[in-house]
Amino acid sequence: MIVTTGVSAAVAAGDVVGVRFHGRGGQGVLALAEGLALAVRHDGHPASAWSFGAQRTGAPLVCCCRINDATPGTAPLADPRVVVVRDVSVMGAVDVLDGLARDGWLLLDTPHRPAELGLGPVAAALPPHHAAAVPASELARTHLGRPMPNSALLGALAALTGVASFAAVEHAITERTRRHSSRRAVRGALAAAEAAYTLLASVEQAG
Repeated sequence: MIVTTGVSAAVAAGDVVGVRFHGRGGQGVLALAEGLALAVRHDGHPASAWSFGAQRTGAPLVCCCRINDATPGTAPLADPRVVVVRDVSVMGAVDVLDGLARDGWLLLDTPHRPAELGLGPVAAALPPHHAAAVPASELARTHLGRPMPNSALLGALAALTGVASFAAVEHAITERTRRHSSRRAVRGALAAAEAAYTLLASVEQAG
């Protein structure tokens, strides 16, 4: 499925688009933001990624990716167009939806439907199909043997928002994974991304 949304159109037009990631220290949240930036650059757009806050294992952590702007920020994005929640347990400690655009997008790593999580009026006011959940950690266990969901989340982002092409996501996953992993791990990461992309694309088509 070719995704054409406000996000992909804005990226293509050269507008600055911010993606904010929420998770915990030690979960690879910065690597997730950097992976998106790499995919976006492969599509021909400048991008930067950075983290904010303590990187202590288990502590809430915010990371960001800014598209069509190659200069890393020094604070969390105050007005993200897209929010990705790597670990839904942080929602009890952090307002992950703070500043999210009214027509923004929300992606959660969870097997539960967004409506089941009590996300509040900001999420409820988002346009239809702009809030989505994908069992990224479960997909990672299936294809990688470990709950490392970054590849699946990148695939899901491509399907949900079109912020990067799936081909660019595959490139970013391959480049980052093969540096320190086996060919088998690269194949598993790509399979997890494709499974998440297919899952989100089928939801969008059904909607």
